[in-house]
Amino acid sequence: MEYYKNLDLTDIIYFDEEGNQKTEQWKDVIGYEGLYQVSDLGRVKSMQRICSCNSKGGTRLKKEKILKQTLQESGYIQRTLLKEGKLFLTGVHRLVAKAFISNPENKPEVNHKDCIKHHNYVYNLEWNTYKENIQHSWKNGLAKPKKGEKHNMSKLTEKDVLEIRELYKTKKVSEIAKMFPKVNEQAIWKIVKRVRWKHI
Repeated sequence: MEYYKNLDLTDIIYFDEEGNQKTEQWKDVIGYEGLYQVSDLGRVKSMQRICSCNSKGGTRLKKEKILKQTLQESGYIQRTLLKEGKLFLTGVHRLVAKAFISNPENKPEVNHKDCIKHHNYVYNLEWNTYKENIQHSWKNGLAKPKKGEKHNMSKLTEKDVLEIRELYKTKKVSEIAKMFPKVNEQAIWKIVKRVRWKHI
């Protein structure tokens, strides 16, 4: 359920991951008390308050409302908050975690347990270290190893590899290695025998 699209002020009745019926809970956004609240379902609302509306000291009543959220290309939902004339852009998942989830070990990252980055429900979030987040990505197939020339340690291009294999039809490994000084004979041997660069 994509609760972030619901702009109705009525609290949502939902079922958590264990099938328990619950009512949406709200807490102040840390650092923005009295201005914004975030819910355990990842909705954000602006609180009712008196705001200045011009330089002459005029004021107006700003009513409570659920704020619209936009899904980014990255898959995350971000929200801009305003305080004392300054804008602050933050991930909604971080707002939820800071408000609802204790972090005694002071872990820096918030992980989505189901791997869906816009599911910002409190029961789907957890504080993680960078290492734990990476391990979760690998375990769930989100992180894929970079192959070939896309790998940051690659010394050859795909064109080089294809050329090496073609040269091997007429030349010795030692001769080919002299033509590609960035790699040694052992690396050339592994390329022609398809121990390395097996994807092309």
